[in-house]
Amino acid sequence: MVKTIYHLIWFEYVRYALKEIVEDIFKENSKKSTGNTFILLVGFTHSGKETLVKNNKQLREMFLVHSDEIHVYLNESLRFLRDDNTITGEAYWERQFLTHIVRKMLLRRAFKSNINVVNDSANLRKRDRSTKLALAKKYGYQTIIIQVQCPESVLLKRLEDSDNKKSDLDQSSNWVALYATQKSRFCPVKGNEADRVIHYHSDFLKPEYLRI
Repeated sequence: MVKTIYHLIWFEYVRYALKEIVEDIFKENSKKSTGNTFILLVGFTHSGKETLVKNNKQLREMFLVHSDEIHVYLNESLRFLRDDNTITGEAYWERQFLTHIVRKMLLRRAFKSNINVVNDSANLRKRDRSTKLALAKKYGYQTIIIQVQCPESVLLKRLEDSDNKKSDLDQSSNWVALYATQKSRFCPVKGNEADRVIHYHSDFLKPEYLRI
């Protein structure tokens, strides 16, 4: 956090880069469906969130705020963030903090434009969820949480397969380790956190069958 504050205060190009990232991502998504629905996805990495968004027509037509996409933009724009992209990389936490800032800027921009929004990130801590949901409510949005889940055995198999693929390519493998970190931070979703809470089981329900 200290490094993030230092870069933001003393380096104008960092602040400029964040604004440019917001503009670029917003332009790519500005023609999405109009409305006042905000959907917050909750779930561990590889639980099926991205697959759900890609294969569900309603979600696919919304403005997608996706942490992985923000990571890519940040890595390309800011040289000091380039590391091995693992949870032990020296830039991991600074990338997380900057992603949080960009995400909030994107959400504000989308809400002001009356675009339906889906936020695809882990959103495991209640405090983080509450902040985003409160922001949506400020702009008059209906809030929906979709908790994407599957049995732990299924999730671990997906993570292990991804780690094995990385190992085969001589890349750092960290998916199982990331799950351990995420699991320690997870706060179960309560029914009163949003206007609606939907539990989606990715191991047996096909994405196209989910109705919002």
